[in-house]
Amino acid sequence: AEDALKGALQAVLLSPHFLYRVELDRAPGSDAPHELGPHELAARLALALWRSVPDDALRRAADEGKLGSAEAVRAQVLRMLEEPRADRFINGFADRWLGLEEAAARRPDPMQWKALPVDVASKMRTETQLFVRELLRTDAPLAELLTARFSFADLPLAGHYGAAASNPGLKRNVFQRIELGATPRMGLLSQGAFLLQTSLPTRTS
Repeated sequence: AEDALKGALQAVLLSPHFLYRVELDRAPGSDAPHELGPHELAARLALALWRSVPDDALRRAADEGKLGSAEAVRAQVLRMLEEPRADRFINGFADRWLGLEEAAARRPDPMQWKALPVDVASKMRTETQLFVRELLRTDAPLAELLTARFSFADLPLAGHYGAAASNPGLKRNVFQRIELGATPRMGLLSQGAFLLQTSLPTRTS
């Protein structure tokens, strides 16, 4: 019995269907493009948005042929982005797109600019990640990336932006959505992580 179990496990672990994301071409010798099957599309969605395998709802939609339209795929994408496991995808997307990891290590010249507290600088990356996540999850218009009058901050970061007074109840190390109110800030271009990434220690860009 043990040998039979070992043989079965060996077959599973060596199977290309276990090791790779398999896409079956109806005409393997043809160079012509072809549409993905429903289960192949479900696997791509799960790997892209969750870095995992399709859940029951996604598999069921594929089984029932409900991934055949752009509207159906869009509905699944919006549902999947609501899941906590999509956070890794969104944060990774924001980091690579905007260079947030590099921005977190930048420091303005303290001889020329007011010293930036280390804890505030480290929070700016989280702010932009949460901001991008909110826009994706609410399917906001693209223009809101530049015009949004809200952001995310805890008490020290909101204080750095001058927005603490208009957002009572903020706590240290607890990020909440804040309204930017009378501050001149608006959208991504005014967020600390973006400004750090696009500036030199001695001058802005």
